[in-house]
Amino acid sequence: MSPESPIFPPSIEALLAPLLRERRARAGGLAPPARAWLAAHVARLLPGGALWLLPDEAAAEDAEEAARFFLGMSPGEPFGPGAPLARFPLQQPNPYEDLSPDRDASLERLGLLSRLVQRDPPRLIVTSVPALQRRCPGPRDIDGLSLMVMKDEDLDREALVAELTRAGYRRVPLVEDGGTFAIRGGIIDVFGPPLPQPVRIELLGDRIERLRLFDAASQRTLRQLDCAILGPASEIPLDPARTQEALQALDRLATEQDTPAARLLPMLRALRAGQHPIGVENLLPAFFGRLADLFDFLPEDMPVILDSAAVKASARDEYARVQQCRQRAGRDGHLAFEPERIWLSPDELAARIEGRVRLELGLAEAEGPEIRLGCQSLRLAREGEARPAAGDTPLRPLLDLLSRLRAAGRNVFIVTRSPARSRELRSLLGARGVPTRIEAGPFDPRWQSDELPARAVRLVEGTLAGGFELEAASLAFLPDSEIFGATRRRPRLAPVRQTLRLEPGDFVVHADFGIGRFEKLMRLRAGGAEGDFLLLGYRDGDRLYLPVTRMNLLEKYRAPEGTTPSLSRLGGTAWLRTQQKIKASLLEMAAELVQTEARRRARPGRATPPPGPELSALEASFPFEETEDQTRAIQEVLSDLARPQPMDRLVCGDVGFGKTEVAVRAALLKALDGQQTAVLVPTTLLAMQHLQTFRARLADHPVRVEMLSRLVPAIRQKEILADLAAGTVDVIIGTHRLLREDVRFSDLGLLVIDEEHRFGVRHKERLKALRADVDVLTMTATPIPRTLHMSLLSLRDVSVIQTPPRGRRAIRTLLMPFSTARVREAVRQELARGGQVFFVHNWARSLPALQRFLEREIPEARVAIAHGQMPERRLEEVMTAFVRREVDVLLCTSIIESGLDIPSANTVIVHRADRFGLAQLHQIRGRVGRASERAYAYLLTPPLDLVSADARERLEALVAHSELGAGFRIANEDLELRGAGNLLGRDQSGHIAAVGFEMYCRLLERAVAEVKGQAARGTLDPDVRLPVAGFLPEGYVPDLDQRLDLYARLSRAESEQDLSSLEAEMEDRFGPPPPEAENLLELLRLKQKLRQISALSIECAGLQVTLRMTQDNPLDTERLMRLAVSRPQEMSLNPDGTIVLRLPTAARSDPLPAITAWINELAAGCRAG
Repeated sequence: MSPESPIFPPSIEALLAPLLRERRARAGGLAPPARAWLAAHVARLLPGGALWLLPDEAAAEDAEEAARFFLGMSPGEPFGPGAPLARFPLQQPNPYEDLSPDRDASLERLGLLSRLVQRDPPRLIVTSVPALQRRCPGPRDIDGLSLMVMKDEDLDREALVAELTRAGYRRVPLVEDGGTFAIRGGIIDVFGPPLPQPVRIELLGDRIERLRLFDAASQRTLRQLDCAILGPASEIPLDPARTQEALQALDRLATEQDTPAARLLPMLRALRAGQHPIGVENLLPAFFGRLADLFDFLPEDMPVILDSAAVKASARDEYARVQQCRQRAGRDGHLAFEPERIWLSPDELAARIEGRVRLELGLAEAEGPEIRLGCQSLRLAREGEARPAAGDTPLRPLLDLLSRLRAAGRNVFIVTRSPARSRELRSLLGARGVPTRIEAGPFDPRWQSDELPARAVRLVEGTLAGGFELEAASLAFLPDSEIFGATRRRPRLAPVRQTLRLEPGDFVVHADFGIGRFEKLMRLRAGGAEGDFLLLGYRDGDRLYLPVTRMNLLEKYRAPEGTTPSLSRLGGTAWLRTQQKIKASLLEMAAELVQTEARRRARPGRATPPPGPELSALEASFPFEETEDQTRAIQEVLSDLARPQPMDRLVCGDVGFGKTEVAVRAALLKALDGQQTAVLVPTTLLAMQHLQTFRARLADHPVRVEMLSRLVPAIRQKEILADLAAGTVDVIIGTHRLLREDVRFSDLGLLVIDEEHRFGVRHKERLKALRADVDVLTMTATPIPRTLHMSLLSLRDVSVIQTPPRGRRAIRTLLMPFSTARVREAVRQELARGGQVFFVHNWARSLPALQRFLEREIPEARVAIAHGQMPERRLEEVMTAFVRREVDVLLCTSIIESGLDIPSANTVIVHRADRFGLAQLHQIRGRVGRASERAYAYLLTPPLDLVSADARERLEALVAHSELGAGFRIANEDLELRGAGNLLGRDQSGHIAAVGFEMYCRLLERAVAEVKGQAARGTLDPDVRLPVAGFLPEGYVPDLDQRLDLYARLSRAESEQDLSSLEAEMEDRFGPPPPEAENLLELLRLKQKLRQISALSIECAGLQVTLRMTQDNPLDTERLMRLAVSRPQEMSLNPDGTIVLRLPTAARSDPLPAITAWINELAAGCRAG
């Protein structure tokens, strides 16, 4: 493409000329993706950009996704200053609910309003009718709540805190979410609209020395800034004067509506205390004399793109709906403003649109000339086709379409969801004679006027909902979803740091002293200097003061649920005996696993031929973007199959992480090689789900998939068994029915076992016979921790898929007091969109009464009960009915079946959520949000003023984190421990309980090394006692949790590189380290050197330093003796092997540099090897 290429082809500019000339134009009959193309080009060509108004939120979300591609934004790229696209979403459909609006949507709205006030309009704004109808504070109000900070300017810290609080920001220890700020000495972190990431303000005195944008997940700097605009984080200002005016307005409204004072009391109390009560945003008119709307912020020359008929109909329907909500609120005694105070009427909306340049997309008659694009949709008919014959290609419809488009002179773009998909398509099409070129995205409009040699097809990364052809512009766009089926993108989560989170009262495990209880972090003077110590309590009131530099010896006690450990006794032998007993058991287990692995590798097997184009086509049709660990697991399985020894691999990962896809690809390879696959599952329900998945994924390949379970009639079972024996069934899926003697295979090549731990002893004996000479792939939905994974890796083949399942949208989490009306509305809202509901109530005895309540209030809903005390067969029947959509509401305890993937269930209601733990609530919420539909989690409580402070804090934390993020790790801990128990067996679960999980993994690692004749990883931890004050002062790291986290990570640093990285992170997050923090880092560097020379301890008394060494230390004895002889005043060797160093007098005030120099000199004389 030449630099002179126009940004738009002349034909496109000519097409849009009527709009520029007449201020009115119409372009009817366009498919939604083609509308996005047109909207993006109008926005880029017109000086004022454009507003694209859609009838509803779902259409606006789809339009935003398509517009991203044509405006050159990457999928998932955040909006922010300078971005060409912005969304103005609806933050709450019902403005009369006692609910706070969607936090993310509110911040997105405020971010756009802030940009518009600062005269930084995006090229294209996408919004919906209800979002536009919802009124908002005016430009002056938004500007008055905005702040600008500039590098090298003075800043009053207390005044900034007051302004941020007034603008609706919450003060937190660590900034991770929008609308929050944190202060650590001279560093202030703020995350507010319209910034896509938080900003870090570093003060030197009262002057802003540095201003940086940083990553909320890693807390590390992204880039330097000269200035930053911080818009308001809430529509409601926490301004005393404004609050007083609002209280008076609310008092007048309550008098007018005769609302009882008791109904208002909690809200008024919260407002007077400077807090945001839940649902206060719905009383916005009380805080502002006049509310505005989005049009008050837009440039006058910004045109509107819309379908007038659809917009008018939507505006009428939405306003009527809001009026009904107002009537209900009045009947229920809620304080409520009239609809016109908070919602634009249809007439007002029409008047606001009337004076602007308009591009009409509807089919109805409209003013202005017509823009003729010659648009037609491109679709590949795939559903209902016959099974492809052997040797035919599933790509035939695509090849025919590309042939026609290229012959017609079209510039063809295939929009792929990832670079990997582009490479797969290039390979598939290239093998069939179709030239292609992969363009490094994002999309560049200049490509549209640049024809490639041989009319090659361009492959560009992006997301597009459907294909279309534009005859007038000689263009064609086709998404890969048309070729391979619907795609869904999993946004990637940033890795969450592992941290030792300790609270007073937590049980901990010390490597040498056993199980204790953490009491507090305290500062003590020891060895002539101050330092931080963890106070640990043991049996009989004994106490241990552990220096923070030795926190690497400490782990938080983790064991299977319900285990309460006994405290160890300091100085006793019980802890040592427990470790020895467990070590003996682990040595036996490790030896057995090593022998089993050796026998398996000695057996001859059958190598599967390497993958060909059929597997490439299957990979390309996978409707998700593979994560790194999923790709790794697939490659490991394919490598196993290619070897001439039988495979025996375990794949771990929760539901939806992609384990089944690993099995599907392996099964296809086996079928292509003429071998059969058996998939064994513990329940008929899972068999049904696997049958659907395997058939859907292999539909375009000549592979026959059948199922054997009690749901299949006896006559049909006989037919399937006969075909299985004859070899005409390629994949058989079944429960323990597959293990009966009458099941015969023609040529079984692969056995897939799902959740092996759920099968009985008799079934496992039959499994041993089945798996003798075939490839075996075992899958489990309960994850195993990374520490155990690494310990087991040398004993058996294990693949761990740890990426959590993500849908396109975050789960909207709502906290509210229980009310019949809210429950009724939540259930009906889900049923109205064809979905299902989990209703979680954790007391099995009262479930029948709650069922009667739901059936009375929502008679159209089919309600069924499920809990762990039911007979297993009955529980399975209920769950099967739910999966088959014969039940609308599953009323259950917290035991929601974790092995099921139910995309149609996208609402979960938790009754008495205040009685659940945070990890439990994360797990429960994770059961929904597995489809592309917006998922909802309703947390029902008693009136919030009756909920304990701890419970309310827990619930508000969950509401604030609509993404799983760090909470996923918290919730996953229990699942990991359960997975470890399932994998290792009941006996080993008891050992985990005895010493805690992390200590168990350390012992396992040593046992494995011993059995395999390898050296275990070093466990030496030198004791450093020097008169050097090394700690993190409270003024430097004020938050206790963050201080403990840093201490834990610093003490676990294994190399100079690790310490340097942590030092850089500390300086980035907290500023230059004070002398005490620098000393701490140097002490830890010294400790690494001491470990290198195998020193047990180092102690300094005055100017004399005593170094105790291990007997097998690597120091060169002859060199040590020469040093002692040549420098007798500085060094001596004692008969017990200790080394005594004497420091110069000048080192008395700061001995650390002299000691470090001596240790470096000793380390330089280590023996090789």
